[in-house]
Amino acid sequence: MFGFFKRNKSKSRGGGLQLKDLHHQVIQEGDLVQAYRYNLGRCIVIRENEGIAYKSLEIDKVVSWPYMIDASTELQKVERLENGSDK
Repeated sequence: MFGFFKRNKSKSRGGGLQLKDLHHQVIQEGDLVQAYRYNLGRCIVIRENEGIAYKSLEIDKVVSWPYMIDASTELQKVERLENGSDK
């Protein structure tokens, strides 16, 4: 009637998932990252049946991407590493 309950299409979560690290760099499958949660250390981004995940190269643990979201910024709590080495 007055448009109070209209869906805001600009906030729709449709489309592709685009993960970004703490510095707003896009993260893709196969990237090497430094994870700042769950003591994962260096990880590689992999695709599983459930979706995208981080596989630790140090402790052999796999964590799904939703567990790595920083609530205040909605970015991933990881830092993308350039060419397999830190900056």
